[in-house]
Amino acid sequence: MRGSGRRETDVWTRSSTPRGTPAVSLHEFHDRPWTSSAPDVLPVSTYIGGNEHAVLHLLYSRFVTMALPGARARAFRRAFPKLRAHGLIIKERREDVQVAWQRRHSDAYIQKWGADTFRITSLFLGPFQEGGDFRETGIIGIRRFLDKVWQLAHEALTPGSALPPEVERKLHQTIRKVTVDTETSTTNTAIAAMMEYVNLVRERGAGGRHAIEPLLLMLAPYAPHLAEELWVALGHERSIFTATWPTYDERLARRGRRGRSCAGEWQGARPARRLGAAPARLRSFALAMQDEAVKKFR
Repeated sequence: MRGSGRRETDVWTRSSTPRGTPAVSLHEFHDRPWTSSAPDVLPVSTYIGGNEHAVLHLLYSRFVTMALPGARARAFRRAFPKLRAHGLIIKERREDVQVAWQRRHSDAYIQKWGADTFRITSLFLGPFQEGGDFRETGIIGIRRFLDKVWQLAHEALTPGSALPPEVERKLHQTIRKVTVDTETSTTNTAIAAMMEYVNLVRERGAGGRHAIEPLLLMLAPYAPHLAEELWVALGHERSIFTATWPTYDERLARRGRRGRSCAGEWQGARPARRLGAAPARLRSFALAMQDEAVKKFR
């Protein structure tokens, strides 16, 4: 039926506004929705959001993506080539205080402990897609870890000697682990790997520049303020975020993998021999038969 009508705008929620939809948020002025370079940065490479955004940001972003060809803009088929759904961060197992707690108390923790400490604490709570339970006792351990990094960086002002073989091997293993886990948003295990590396460096007294600079590069996405300050303290003039991500030697990363304890039983005797990383079944049996606890029953 044709005729005059009143335009209905109540269905256009705040999730489709320039602040909520990446494709729309590229405008610079109210009278010019697109800039000449805006289509060149689309589509957005990665979108991170939880289930609460499924019918808001994601829905409208897909709508805008479908409408772009009609607006004679550069078209692409997928709004987000990579999408990561995150879990919820709750406090002391209370889901009902999740939103209110984040808004009310996060600034207080940042003021007391620093933004980097609070950020890593949130990323260390558990798997990224599951979230975690925030407890105040956990933030203390993260602060101690960053304090160790601060101390090592200030002790590494001189180049130092070559890395001990054990530390060098651990460095390449850590780079491989952090690289893979950062790409897959497995942030908690990436942070744990850096903690293990820091503890080994301190234990072996191998805190030279060769050991610390790759650590700062890996730490930069997780603690950007601290990493930037320590990078400058080591004498670099350009930002750490202009540096190249560290690379690893796969041969060194594989070397020295921990063996497994293969337990068995022979007429009541239970030998335990430390084997290689991937022992064959017959080799395991042969080693067990050579154990002194088994020989007397043969």
